[in-house]
Amino acid sequence: MLQIGSFGPEYKIVVLDKLHYCSNLKNLRPSQSSPNFKFVKGDIASADLVNYLLITESIDTIMHFAAQTHVDNSFGNSFEFTKNNIYGTHVLRQACKVTRQIRRFIHVSTDEVYGETDEDAVVGNHEASQLLPTNPYSATKAGAEMLVMAYGRSYGLPVITTRLRSMDTKHPCFSAACNGSWCNNKHQFDLGGW
Repeated sequence: MLQIGSFGPEYKIVVLDKLHYCSNLKNLRPSQSSPNFKFVKGDIASADLVNYLLITESIDTIMHFAAQTHVDNSFGNSFEFTKNNIYGTHVLRQACKVTRQIRRFIHVSTDEVYGETDEDAVVGNHEASQLLPTNPYSATKAGAEMLVMAYGRSYGLPVITTRLRSMDTKHPCFSAACNGSWCNNKHQFDLGGW
């Protein structure tokens, strides 16, 4: 659950979400009355909208949670996963390149990009492990990671990538409910509050 108060008044949070099948606006209720919170219904695949928001809201940090999720769904409609996970990420990175105002880009990926780990493995995967996706969902997340890294290397754009594991939480569809959290601030961004 996103709680703006934990960020402090110097942060402005803009959430962009297209409100897809797993989105739940109730997850944003604690923050909706905050003067430094804004919700925008829209799609990260819309370059015009993304560029407009980055400029008009003076965004300097992107936390990119947006993804078509649920492995089983990826077998039935893999093109939708490619559009959302790869093309949407590409739109965000291109907007970062064009606006040149992003100081931090946190890309939230998944441990699914590693593929399956042997049950008898003593040590699991680490961040330098080879990416071996085994389904359309994980392949699109791996592809998105490659775009994120390529823009970092080619254009000097900042990037932090996290590969989270699926977990049982009070809000299992948090990533879909929080399609993209962007903020503008003049202070160090601390992920410890997450």
